[in-house]
Amino acid sequence: MFQPVEVKHLQINKTYKIHANNYVFKAIFKGFRYFDEIKEFEPSPHLSLEFDNVHNITIGRHFNRTNMTPTRPIYQFVSQNPRWNMERRAVNKIVQQLVGDEYFEW
Repeated sequence: MFQPVEVKHLQINKTYKIHANNYVFKAIFKGFRYFDEIKEFEPSPHLSLEFDNVHNITIGRHFNRTNMTPTRPIYQFVSQNPRWNMERRAVNKIVQQLVGDEYFEW
């Protein structure tokens, strides 16, 4: 299961799923980069996210490295095992009360 993640919570060397235009990418986050926009009147830094080992899932193409804007939706994989363990424990508690044996496990 994938869950949206904010840019400030990205962890270095962790794999993320990124949606950009009509493409879906899987990539390893490597850090932040700031670029100065060159304008005559207002120079301002712009944040860019640097990714390594980028795989375009949509078209099956691989890139070594890329930068993306932080406005792209980014998702992290969240295991459903904690949820399954909690549900299993709840079922066991109910069955233990029905059977009358506090050590019974289903």
